Amino acid sequence: VKILYNAALIQNADRQLADEVKPVTKIAPKAEKDLVEFGLITVRQLRSNAIVVVRKTKTADYQLLGMGCGQPNRVNSTQLAVKRCHENLKMEYDGPAEKLNDYIKNEMGKAVLVSDAFFPFPDNIEIAADAHIRTIYQPGGSIRDKSVIEKCDELGIAMGFTGIRHFKH
Repeated sequence: VKILYNAALIQNADRQLADEVKPVTKIAPKAEKDLVEFGLITVRQLRSNAIVVVRKTKTADYQLLGMGCGQPNRVNSTQLAVKRCHENLKMEYDGPAEKLNDYIKNEMGKAVLVSDAFFPFPDNIEIAADAHIRTIYQPGGSIRDKSVIEKCDELGIAMGFTGIRHFKH
């Protein structure tokens, strides 16, 4: 419950995860179920317009690699998440400097982007593709889902719809 200028905002706890993920692109998403669930659990804890990028580490742990949330739009959140991913990957890298970009590209290609709500436009897909992200999960439900799916297919990105939005205010 939040009290705002003589009004109350009441929101039930968000505990539901996707029962089933519907592949919607030519390339079906193949991320491990546990990794997708980790991403969904993580994204539902953040303020709306939340984007998380998660991965499985070399030690088989799950990691929140980057996040963006509480922004006026999903584009800003996606940009923040990608920026944080790059910063975190630079900090963990211990190889030769000339191989850093290859390392980032490779690790981002194994990561999964999860959104708390649908993508209203394909611009987020372009940002993800530029960051070398190859797999996205989102609820779907936009009137522009078709153009978002087409952009994924054009850029070789796998996408799955969870059917459940996770808004936190």
